[in-house]
Amino acid sequence: MSVGPFETLASVRDFLTRDVLPAVPKEIAGEVRAAVKLLEDVADELDWLPAVLHAECEEMLALRIKTQDVIATETDDELRRKIVSPPGNTREQLELHRTMSGMVTSVVLKLQAGIREPSLESDESMKWRDLLDQHYAMLGRHAETRLRWQSVFEKRSEP
Repeated sequence: MSVGPFETLASVRDFLTRDVLPAVPKEIAGEVRAAVKLLEDVADELDWLPAVLHAECEEMLALRIKTQDVIATETDDELRRKIVSPPGNTREQLELHRTMSGMVTSVVLKLQAGIREPSLESDESMKWRDLLDQHYAMLGRHAETRLRWQSVFEKRSEP
């Protein structure tokens, strides 16, 4: 019987907390606590990462398709297939997400440059600005998703 990743992480966290932390000098106790926190973060990320990556890739693809009508971008069929039927392997999903994120960065840069072009007519400029705002909002949502596990300090509930 094999041990799953969550059980492995929990065992290492327990070992560090129970056996190592009391035995180390106070000068490096903070390092051990930081390692325990990192293991907790990894467990959280492993738990939700595949679903988040898939949802974000779908959102990036939808916005990319919407952008194609305004600026010259292409979305190949292979990329669409990978997003519709996401890879079962988390590493492959991460690679797909990196590819899509790179494409989003490229589109954002094109939109930023295009907005500064004096040759754009007012209506066209508004379309570009609207798409840029949509990209920024999407990127903000994606970043917000990661704050929960990337934050050093626990989020406190507001009164």
